[in-house]
Amino acid sequence: GSSANKRLIGYFTSESDLSIEALKAEMGERLPEYMVPAALVQIAEIPLTPNGKMDRKALPEPAEDAFVRQQYVMPIGDMELTLAFLWQELLGITQVGRFDSFFELGGHSLLAVKLVNELHQRGITLDLATLFATPVLCELAETFTQRQQEQRSLTLSFRETGNQTPLFIVPEASGETLYGPLLTAHIDSDIPVYGLVAPDRSEPSLKTVQKVAEHYVRAIRQRQSHGPYRLVGWSFGGTMAYEIAAQLIGQDEQIEFLGILDRWAVLPSFEREYHQGVRFETIEQEIAFMSKEIVEYQVNHSEDCRVSAEDIRTLLTESERWQDHFCLAQKMAILPRDWNAEYFYNWLIHRRDLLHADYKVPTIPVSIDLFVAQQRPMEEQGIHDPYLAWDQVLPTDAIRVTPLSGEHQLLISQPCVAETGKAISDAIAKRRNQHEVQQTPSYDPVVKLQLGKVDCAQVFCIPGAGDNVFSFMDLAGQLGNDVSIFGLQPRGLWGKEAPHSSVAAAARFYCEAMHKHLNDQPLHIVGHSFGGWVALELVNQLEEMGIPVASLTIADSRVPQAHQMEYTDVAAMMKLISLFEMQGVELNLTAEILESLSFDERLRRVHQSLVANRIMPATSRINHLQGIFRVFSTNIRTSYWPERRPNTTIGLLLSEEASQQQQEGWLDWSPEIRVQQSTANHVKLLKAPFVQQLAKLIQL
Repeated sequence: GSSANKRLIGYFTSESDLSIEALKAEMGERLPEYMVPAALVQIAEIPLTPNGKMDRKALPEPAEDAFVRQQYVMPIGDMELTLAFLWQELLGITQVGRFDSFFELGGHSLLAVKLVNELHQRGITLDLATLFATPVLCELAETFTQRQQEQRSLTLSFRETGNQTPLFIVPEASGETLYGPLLTAHIDSDIPVYGLVAPDRSEPSLKTVQKVAEHYVRAIRQRQSHGPYRLVGWSFGGTMAYEIAAQLIGQDEQIEFLGILDRWAVLPSFEREYHQGVRFETIEQEIAFMSKEIVEYQVNHSEDCRVSAEDIRTLLTESERWQDHFCLAQKMAILPRDWNAEYFYNWLIHRRDLLHADYKVPTIPVSIDLFVAQQRPMEEQGIHDPYLAWDQVLPTDAIRVTPLSGEHQLLISQPCVAETGKAISDAIAKRRNQHEVQQTPSYDPVVKLQLGKVDCAQVFCIPGAGDNVFSFMDLAGQLGNDVSIFGLQPRGLWGKEAPHSSVAAAARFYCEAMHKHLNDQPLHIVGHSFGGWVALELVNQLEEMGIPVASLTIADSRVPQAHQMEYTDVAAMMKLISLFEMQGVELNLTAEILESLSFDERLRRVHQSLVANRIMPATSRINHLQGIFRVFSTNIRTSYWPERRPNTTIGLLLSEEASQQQQEGWLDWSPEIRVQQSTANHVKLLKAPFVQQLAKLIQL
């Protein structure tokens, strides 16, 4: 077929006539469906060139009966009709029935990717695995319908009535908010209260606080699209609530109330040493240990008498199997009735991985209400810290401490929960009466790199993840003195501002800051790496506001993707190290080395290597690297999918190491993009002499 509609065709020879359907059925048993030819053609002999190789040009075009087609039945319903229309467009055929298979009609892996992208633009999420598993049109449509029906709300409604801004209760490490209804009963009745639903336990567990918080942010904004927001979290939920606030602020939303119920900002040494001291040979041993701890605590605080004390003691003392602990919890009704053994095990895995997460509480522009249990555990005897180490993260005037009687666990149960609920209500009222909606400090991202002449063309440059605007100085030298060149500096590099956690929010922020600098001359936007995504979104926003853009130039950015992979801090640091090493140095740091260090030790080790290799000056401080890492890690954890294609011309410069898949992905998204490939790597393509190619690509 044509290059746009290539299909996999199989040719075979045989002394007797063979059934095409039988051949394809046998191939289907041995090969994935997308590798089975769309058509099979029987020929007398394989045509050869004079060199003895197969002559592809001499192979006959397949007749219509070479394709396996089902008897045509008209598609039913909107989803089947949408899929049929897209299949016709992609496969270049005139008719698709509801029992036709995408791959039997000529689909292959590249067309499958195009189908995924086309559906995404229509707001329909499809992954390749689902398409490969259910390639028949009616079955695929049914999969989408089931997903829509099964799509659960990401929040639990503890109380929907009330005229005030709602309060969101953030789960602790278990992901459960079983205490939600009881706590809600003691919170001001004019406040709607919602609990957040944890990530699906049937899916693989998430390994970072940031990724779980991203899930909760999505849940919150599903219920309340914009701030100001009210959040409260008990125990580990306090840490999670804080990260949620950081991400919401990173989306330029406002936080009115952030309540943290008895959670340390930095774990005290005895607790760190305890976790470091407990070692397990297998995950099963650790899961059994966790299940025993959890069930033992619940048993000790339960008044249920359905199981004898002797049986309980024997089981908890002698059994090292999580299954036995689950059975005991079931008999005593201390777990939800709908939990089965598989769910309980997955719940423990999710909890374990979250507790193992390497997370450093960042400084953000926010005030918190800290509720502290006055009965401290024995391990904390002799430790007097009224701020629970939050003063190591925030200034003390941003922390309002409220003491609560009782110990940690009892804050959310009888008889202490009434005091807890009232304290939360009073704290919210004070914030509300004082109008303490917490604003992000003013920050001007515009940096003038070159003034240019009066009324000349303007170029605005957006750096990549963790980089700064001065990376464009060589580009400014190539563009000449007749052009005004501005850099848009990412937030969070130098100060305590929260980095943008949304491409759209970053673009809006830059759009507002640019206005006072714009003239009526041609406007050009340039973005490198992650900055290319922001540049693309910025152009879309400018055009929607009626501001014409002369050109958009993207330097070695990944293809936009609606879902971003999860990065641990160590994985993010290794990715940052690889970019530093593109400057021609070896830092000799491995993931194994970094994993053995704490967050602060890790930063110190990397900073020492950067200074020793003259990547960072000797006068630089560790907090400079911390700012770079914070912005970088936030950026690479951020996903983006543009809602429209810009009207302006787009130029794309790829690095020498860019893959063919990266180029094809961009061209699939917009076939009109002008693509060039540099002979320099991702970092050096911004440096002389290689930057000349980027300068020429910008259509001044």
